[in-house]
Amino acid sequence: MSRRRIDFPFLLVLFLMLIAPLGISASGQAEPESKPAKTDTLPSLPSTATLPKNYPVITVQGRCPKPAANSKTPAKGECKVTVSRAEFEALVNAINPSMVKGERRELAATYGKALALSQEASRRGLDRDPRLQAQLRYSSLILMANAMGKEIYKDSLNAPAEDAEKYYATHKSLFERFNFERIYVPLERRTPVVPKSADANAALEQNSDLKEKEMKDLANQMYARAVAGEDFAKLQREAFKTAEIATDPNVKVEDLRRGDLSEVQNVIFDLEPGKISALLTDQTGYFIYKMVSRTVPPFETVKPQVTVRMQNDKSAEAVRQIERLSKAQVNAAYFDKYDPPPPDQNEPDMDTD
Repeated sequence: MSRRRIDFPFLLVLFLMLIAPLGISASGQAEPESKPAKTDTLPSLPSTATLPKNYPVITVQGRCPKPAANSKTPAKGECKVTVSRAEFEALVNAINPSMVKGERRELAATYGKALALSQEASRRGLDRDPRLQAQLRYSSLILMANAMGKEIYKDSLNAPAEDAEKYYATHKSLFERFNFERIYVPLERRTPVVPKSADANAALEQNSDLKEKEMKDLANQMYARAVAGEDFAKLQREAFKTAEIATDPNVKVEDLRRGDLSEVQNVIFDLEPGKISALLTDQTGYFIYKMVSRTVPPFETVKPQVTVRMQNDKSAEAVRQIERLSKAQVNAAYFDKYDPPPPDQNEPDMDTD
């Protein structure tokens, strides 16, 4: 028997179609809602608070679940499921209390589609499938964990105002500002060097090698001259001319913070003013930095950034503390011995390519 395949992209699109109106991003955070367009043509409507809590917002009339095999209850043709005002507004408040009218309408439409599919799944007995039950338990666990994460962050917001200043005093290096001069040499120059070769493929390979060697030699020359004290702006102009880059060079790189550059280049933040870095190389080219100045701004000028950084650190530490207390462990021996079961011939494949 050939196995049926279900394309993963199709399932993903279906899922995204269902959750899109919820205003939730892939990270699980609510997206900023757009402001409703102003209109003077529609009359104002009374608040939904004037409606009874059991007022129906969504109604699904679907087929009823099949009765159990040993049940004497006759099967019903149709079953109606209603989502009341209280239930729907509780969902809106959980997702985004500021959701505008159009987004609430889209959410209701999505809710109705999901409810119809869920009702049909129950009718077919999918809710009793152990695999689905395992997924539901995990989904519930993730929701609870996210709720706890939000609670921890809310706790961090209640820190006394003076805590930010104490945090700043012990973490000044996080807020230090750096100014540099920088020389950049690309890995290859723009116009190829055409070698004298009859073989096109060999010529192309030789050309690439020549370009790379030419730029590496140039970078080494620029570095030696920079260390000898030559002006960075002059050296950068020469480097760009050789590399055939028409852009007007700017050697000033200002107001950087630790971590703003690539991993290879981040070593420059340990330089002292006036010192020159080693010749640094990453996938974009060659770099030479000279530290111009480093300053620690006064607390009042960076207070908002300090407060946010402190709150994030407090939240992360609270999560780590819970993890330490829980002592959750993964038994590596299980995975060493794990042997996946043979595939179920009646189960559709999930194509994740």
